[in-house]
Amino acid sequence: MVTVDIDSTACVAPPRHRRRTNRNVRASCNVSDSSRSDFRAEKPGPIMALFEGRSWVTTACLIVALTLTISSSLHSLSSYSTFYGSRRRLVRTASVEQQHELNDNEGELASLETDSATLVDRMTPQEIEQNLELNRVLIEGMDDTEIEGVTALPPTIDQGLDERGEDAQGGTSSFVAQQTFNTSQESTPTNTANNIKTDYESLISNSNSLPTYDLPALLSQINLFTNTFAILIYDPPTDAFYALYSKKHYWASSVEKLIRSLYSVTYLIRNIFGDRLNNQELAIAISAGDYPAVKITDCVRLRSRTAPPTETRRIKTFASNGCSLQNAAPILHFGSTFRHQVFQNMISMPMPEPHHLKCFEEWASHRQVCAQRKRIARIGENGLFGEGVKFDWTAADWDGLIPQVVWRGTDFVYLQTLYPELGRPSLDSHIAPHLDRLSTINLKQQALEALKKSKAGLVPRWKAVLHTAQAELDVQQNIEKMGRNEHEKRRMKEKILPWANIKFSHYVSEKGIKAPTKGSKEYKMWERMDFPAVGESLSMEDLAKYRYHIDLGGGGGTTWSGTIQKLALPGVLFHHVTPTKDYIHDYMKPWKHYIPVAPDLRDLKEKFDWAEAHPNQARKIARQATKLVRYLSSSKGMEETFHKDFVEPMRAVLDAYVPVSKTEYRGNTWRKVIMEIQGQGNMLPILKCTGKSVNSCERMVGKGGFYDPAQIRRLENDGAGGSGV
Repeated sequence: MVTVDIDSTACVAPPRHRRRTNRNVRASCNVSDSSRSDFRAEKPGPIMALFEGRSWVTTACLIVALTLTISSSLHSLSSYSTFYGSRRRLVRTASVEQQHELNDNEGELASLETDSATLVDRMTPQEIEQNLELNRVLIEGMDDTEIEGVTALPPTIDQGLDERGEDAQGGTSSFVAQQTFNTSQESTPTNTANNIKTDYESLISNSNSLPTYDLPALLSQINLFTNTFAILIYDPPTDAFYALYSKKHYWASSVEKLIRSLYSVTYLIRNIFGDRLNNQELAIAISAGDYPAVKITDCVRLRSRTAPPTETRRIKTFASNGCSLQNAAPILHFGSTFRHQVFQNMISMPMPEPHHLKCFEEWASHRQVCAQRKRIARIGENGLFGEGVKFDWTAADWDGLIPQVVWRGTDFVYLQTLYPELGRPSLDSHIAPHLDRLSTINLKQQALEALKKSKAGLVPRWKAVLHTAQAELDVQQNIEKMGRNEHEKRRMKEKILPWANIKFSHYVSEKGIKAPTKGSKEYKMWERMDFPAVGESLSMEDLAKYRYHIDLGGGGGTTWSGTIQKLALPGVLFHHVTPTKDYIHDYMKPWKHYIPVAPDLRDLKEKFDWAEAHPNQARKIARQATKLVRYLSSSKGMEETFHKDFVEPMRAVLDAYVPVSKTEYRGNTWRKVIMEIQGQGNMLPILKCTGKSVNSCERMVGKGGFYDPAQIRRLENDGAGGSGV
């Protein structure tokens, strides 16, 4: 017998492979054919070893069993190949510049902010650290006291309500009167460190004048932003408005929202304040988007209390000058703003969306309520909420609503550029490593347990989907325990519903187009796992049959159309309180018009249990919310909101502006002032409007911005009004 070195793998390698091995190794394997034969006889292969010494009957049975095993393995391998292929397609994402957000139940596309990854690529390490610091202030800025205020339950007072949920004694019930926490209208204490006594919104609401500002102060606000910010100037010689965009800012897809806002603003200023358009220029700072595209500032560092002790004195010195009201020009932001008044000079304005700014535009033109608001106002008239849905606010009607928290909307990002750590789950990284096909636990439960491990990093909409998955599994397990046979289990499934019914009806495709999740290849594997990421689309009439709703925040932390629509429905709204808010939220009171839930939805199940245990109070909240929306959608309500949320803020800003002729730059034009401060060619006109009609604007750049060198040279040479800026 020849002894063979087992470590020499070249000895048993195929001849072709053996020719490529080292010559010394080949020499050590130079054994005779008989020796190799003896070696194979002593060390049979694993397959031959199965049949060695067995009868032909046993061997035949083993062959059949082996064949079936191999076939099964190949089938499993094919399934896994399909599974992984589908996952790879699912997690393939498009450029965020091409993505769009869809408002709930409306299907209107709204541009998404610039990709946070692209933004980070352009930042220095110091800017990245500062951006993370701003994130902590604005996104995680809701301290424990505020979170407790949102998550706290109200006192249990069901007495004093009549059959239809009205106060039996009339007036405000003790239940509402005892609620002191208000998430939408926060008091702003005096900030002695910043020398800021109050914010601009409070000054306007109290009919106080804003501090005066001039063009240089306005230009200083450019440094607060990274994009989607313009200086709107009325030029008397040409009797036209010019929107100027800084070359320091990059061109985000959200600039389209800025341009839509400017179309409306110039028309409304001409329509309402035409007598102000005289021989002196006007200049206004306009921002727009899902939320303000701001950068870190020392004012924010001081507000966050995160600055090191060595920096505190320097920051306070700066803040006493740079953050004072006397040096801060007002900024009108058309979109969602920060709930915390970090930027005291920022004023929340109506969103550039059909339910809001466009409605104001139509009201100013014809004193008519827009079609979108009319549809909302008609909801619930005469107790009708769509075909076959009769609701008269009685206890019986309330009990007849489906006792689930329902939501349908788009799988979308959440405050992406400020909070890039939050994302949507990937089948590759979040689920696949934790799946075990041989486990007795079903794939849905395995996927849920896998996602729970990374729940903190998921956007709120996906956290809500996890609530639904858990609720469905709980119901399924209870039915399995209680059901005595399959027939009884089927009957129980029809009667016992999971408390949450929150699913994605749509997603944004790689081409930025809204598409249904149901039946799509991107969500195919979620459907195969029976995971509730995929749901059918529901109309307003369908939603009106449910007892509970939620307005989950999207790209800007809010939902521009979903909140006002769901307040109108007969069910009660669980309002998602996030770090951002809309102007419409100032009309909503917690525990009077909605039940607040925390940003991370930690208390959603608890609030649902409370509402189920206190039906009279929940029904009263729902009815008051419906009344509020009907009022806001009436002629009287439109007139009030039009004046409060557009006319008064705009008048205050126009009154506060000091023209160039009354400053140290007297004798110069506004163009020369801008060139002296910003440098020639650094402020480029993107829009020219007369304001004499709703479509009076001439776009001076395409949707791609002014990245074309030839276009930049033309704008630098021509400028606003032909003299260059």
